[in-house]
Amino acid sequence: MSQGYPVKRLRFSLGVGIFLAAFGTSSANVALPQLADDFAVSFASVQWVVLAYLLTITVLIVIVGRLSDIHGAKRLLQGGVLVFAAASVACACSEQFGQLLAARAVQGVGAAILMSLCMALVPKVAPADQAPRWIGFLASMSAVGTALGPALGGVLLELMDWRALFFLNLPFAMLAWFGFYQYLPADHQRPVSDQRFDWRGAGLLAAALVCYALTMTVAQQWWLWSLTATLVFALLFVGQQQRIARAAAQDPLQRQPLLRMSLFRQSTLRSGFLLNFLVMTVMMTTLVVGPFYLATALGLSALQVGAVMALGPLITASTALPLGSMVQRFGSQRVMNVALLWMTAGAFALTVAPQQLGLPGYLGPFVLLTLGYATFQTSNNSAVMAAARVDERGVIAGLLHLARNLGQLTGAALMGAVFAWAAGSQQLQLASALQLHHALAVTFACGGLLLLAATLRCLWPNANKVPTD
Repeated sequence: MSQGYPVKRLRFSLGVGIFLAAFGTSSANVALPQLADDFAVSFASVQWVVLAYLLTITVLIVIVGRLSDIHGAKRLLQGGVLVFAAASVACACSEQFGQLLAARAVQGVGAAILMSLCMALVPKVAPADQAPRWIGFLASMSAVGTALGPALGGVLLELMDWRALFFLNLPFAMLAWFGFYQYLPADHQRPVSDQRFDWRGAGLLAAALVCYALTMTVAQQWWLWSLTATLVFALLFVGQQQRIARAAAQDPLQRQPLLRMSLFRQSTLRSGFLLNFLVMTVMMTTLVVGPFYLATALGLSALQVGAVMALGPLITASTALPLGSMVQRFGSQRVMNVALLWMTAGAFALTVAPQQLGLPGYLGPFVLLTLGYATFQTSNNSAVMAAARVDERGVIAGLLHLARNLGQLTGAALMGAVFAWAAGSQQLQLASALQLHHALAVTFACGGLLLLAATLRCLWPNANKVPTD
């Protein structure tokens, strides 16, 4: 593929695909109050409109990545966009709450395909010296989708109703489908021995992820049982994958494992997944804890809180492309080290500055933390995808997104629990400003320690060195 308009159009098409998946999450959040009224359901129930989507993505994202490695990405991406579009129509036409939840789960199938494969295709279709810039562009489009969802959603809810939010996905989906059809290179036929998918392994992995996701969301009162189930399914999955790998080594005609456990012996990949999980766990603190602190301790209005929260995606969207150029010039490792140092400094500054300086004391460290996060994502994703084998790019991209999603789930549950414990009350609206200042300091101190551990891991000699076979 020559470096001309087709390349730029393909990059834009992949960006629209990532945009759709992010927009599908953030646009639904703003409609939750209206959905609760229209379907006469509780707040706890209406949250499943978001959870059904996120849980489906979390469970399937590695599986669809592996399917693309076996059968090719082009047809799967085109099918994923059509699934997303059809599910969006089904959401908009839902007359019962159960129908809406089922449609959102199906929409999550399409989103999992888009999130995993758009990233996986970058090493294949991007010019060799442009991959970090492409990854930065995809990060920018994801941030635009996250930021634009509440803004466009609010306008549509004001002018029409929640159904318009789902119909709005259709023009973007058709634009992405046309770009995939027109500009993606054709899939190459793989050997017959490589085309046998490990459905049993996929089932065990899905069961483990469902149990873990439920532990972090709606089954927290049964956390011991659900966490035990997670460990049991995870151990069964690992054992089954090792047995398949040994059989495949002796007979190439045997089916291949869903996930090679030897992947995690490669330090670049192992560190990339772990760091993605830790960093996202901390970043969820700003999304879960931030609004309560800003509204209650600092007395901001809902509009002001929304403006502060929108800073994060806007910073990511505006800096992703320059950061891609920075990674290209200085290398992923150096940029990642700087990013983690920024994030660590920002997290520890949030333990002191807001109480001393008020809103400016929150905004300064928050901007530093967010800028560090945007820099980390671009550099870490570039490093991991560069280390991936050609026939495993789909599953590697899926694992990157899986680590991020698990970090989101863990951060929302863990850091939220730390904040409530430090505040001394589960009713955060009734807590005093002094209690919330203390809770914010304790929570971000924990986050800072996690980021410090991630930084030390990244700075450790040869931590991210790719071994040679």
